[in-house]
Amino acid sequence: VLLTDPIPEVRAATIYALSCLIGGAQSEERKRIEINLGLTLPIINVDGSPMCRKELVIFFSKLVNEYEEEFLSAAVDITREEIKLQAEKRKEEQLRKSQKYSSRSDLFSFSRSKDNLVNNKINNSNNNNNNDNNNNNNN
Repeated sequence: VLLTDPIPEVRAATIYALSCLIGGAQSEERKRIEINLGLTLPIINVDGSPMCRKELVIFFSKLVNEYEEEFLSAAVDITREEIKLQAEKRKEEQLRKSQKYSSRSDLFSFSRSKDNLVNNKINNSNNNNNNDNNNNNNN
């Protein structure tokens, strides 16, 4: 309720109070609460008050400092996942390119075979006409 108060000083004081709670967590429950706070506070990321934004930056710096290993681990996992996705994307692009080129060569070979068929028909037609002319001349 205090994070959505219309008075910016109240919101800033609330963020400051929450940031004072970060650190020194010895139980798993307290760690979970601190991390949940870190997930909840970005709601006020769009706050127009510079005072609130400053306190929010301080809060996140304390949170990252306290859970640096977890943040680094998450960053490494995200980076690995991005690398996998980029590699898959490159493979798909290469496959599409190879299919594109193979379809072009198929079209080219189809076109050449079609041209050969047309030429063969023309030659056969000419041969038939020549044979007919020779037969007419013989009669």
